[in-house]
Amino acid sequence: IDGVQVAALVERGRVEEIALDRAPGLGEETSPRYGAVYRATCETLRKGLGAFLRLTPGQSGFLQAGARGKPADAGESLIVQVKAEGERIALHEHGGKAAVVSREVALAGRFLVHLPVSRGLKQSKRLTDFTLKDQLAEPLSGLAGGFVLRQSAGGATETAIVSEARRLVAEATPLGESRAGLLLPATPALRRLLSDHPA
Repeated sequence: IDGVQVAALVERGRVEEIALDRAPGLGEETSPRYGAVYRATCETLRKGLGAFLRLTPGQSGFLQAGARGKPADAGESLIVQVKAEGERIALHEHGGKAAVVSREVALAGRFLVHLPVSRGLKQSKRLTDFTLKDQLAEPLSGLAGGFVLRQSAGGATETAIVSEARRLVAEATPLGESRAGLLLPATPALRRLLSDHPA
């Protein structure tokens, strides 16, 4: 639709959920996309507000004050994920839009959410099978990063969950690179819907 890619979940003829991939508009060719991961550089600190980051030349990100993780220092290199695309932020020195970013990187699969820069195994509050976490603790312990078991993991086999965990860890490999700029592109709309509704 006018350059916007749309993925929709339709049940019994009714649209239950929509995911969009918007096309770049005029002057927005380099706009950061939701879910993309960057190695950014902290450029400007705004006391009490947060920090403006350079994601790539021409791309800005805003890390809010109080966000989890060690606060950014001027000149610091850090890995961030886009949580909101191009919003107008007060005191943005360039007067334009900056993507809101977070140091909490999360890569979603059908059964798991992989947390490349965290540790441990957690589970969704919607997952009522409390034995599954203990069952998977050992198979997942040798993999890098942390994981959150999604509600859909309750109906999956251990083999399927561990296989997905390994795939997500492999996808996160570029996060170990020292280069600046885009490390992982945004997840397409269709895959986001399939991850959230595996059935």
